[in-house]
Amino acid sequence: MAGGLTGSLEQWPLPELLNMLGSSRQSGRVEIEEGGIRGSIYLQEGNIVHAVAPVENGIAALATLFGLHAGTFSFEPRVPSPAQTLSRPLDALIAEVAREATEREAIKKVIASTLVRPRLSHEPPAQPVTIQPNEWRLIAAADGNVSIAEIATGFHVDSGPVMRAYFALAQRGLVRFEAPKAAVAPSPADVSQGTQPAVATPAPVPAPVLEMPVSATADAAAAPAKPAAVATPASPVAPAPEEPEAEDDLPAPTPLPVALLSEQFFRELARAAAGALGPLAAVIVEDAVEAHGATMAAFPRSRAAYLVESIAREIKDDRRRAEFQAHMLRLLRDLHKAA
Repeated sequence: MAGGLTGSLEQWPLPELLNMLGSSRQSGRVEIEEGGIRGSIYLQEGNIVHAVAPVENGIAALATLFGLHAGTFSFEPRVPSPAQTLSRPLDALIAEVAREATEREAIKKVIASTLVRPRLSHEPPAQPVTIQPNEWRLIAAADGNVSIAEIATGFHVDSGPVMRAYFALAQRGLVRFEAPKAAVAPSPADVSQGTQPAVATPAPVPAPVLEMPVSATADAAAAPAKPAAVATPASPVAPAPEEPEAEDDLPAPTPLPVALLSEQFFRELARAAAGALGPLAAVIVEDAVEAHGATMAAFPRSRAAYLVESIAREIKDDRRRAEFQAHMLRLLRDLHKAA
């Protein structure tokens, strides 16, 4: 492979390519491109040591690149890695990528983008909950007036962890989400003076909301936020705040339906497990399902990657384990597309 290797991800999926390079203990750089997305994966003696995507690196970048399956790739041997952000075996990385992809899809169904605005739910949670200090500050900021992106900027952190934290709060019934704010048209005076912005930008995060100390009282965070005053484009002065609407008229909290795995998924899982584990495959699959406290007839789709990972740990042969994980990763991708 001294001259390198090029091809299409449609004919040679990335997990299979990396398995092949790993089994032959290759060192070098794999470059992937699809549309406007470009990324690189670095190998050292068959092990993945670094991955980089447009705005990510490490496992997050690897998850992004594994989601590409219509682009092209090229492998250039003996290119040293500029950093080391990954150190686990390839099969463990594939399982982690599958888990990351499942988590992203679950979050996307509830939080469409970082522009949505979290708001404290007016309905009490069904069960007692424990709130951590970092979650308290996010709840205090969830007044329905600022977006997740603006909250992350105010806290000087990436929006990804903030989105995952709000998703966890929503699952516990503590917050709900409102649509992004509509862009405000420039006033006639701004147009005549040529001072209107080229692109409407979100309003800055109110400092008092984001600077609320962790020791603030529970009543302050639990009180429903009053709706912000709405300014009409024709008048520079906003009218007086409207009276809060009655609690009975408030929209219901965001529903969180539980999607289940299909019989077809379990048939494919059983077939792949049988090829890797032999006659004991059926027993191992059943035990893994029971260990998750579920049944094949009612297994949450969000736990599919964890199920695959627990079965993969029972496969002692490295090659068969990698083949099983690569096959199941493709199946999980198809599952997300169909959802």
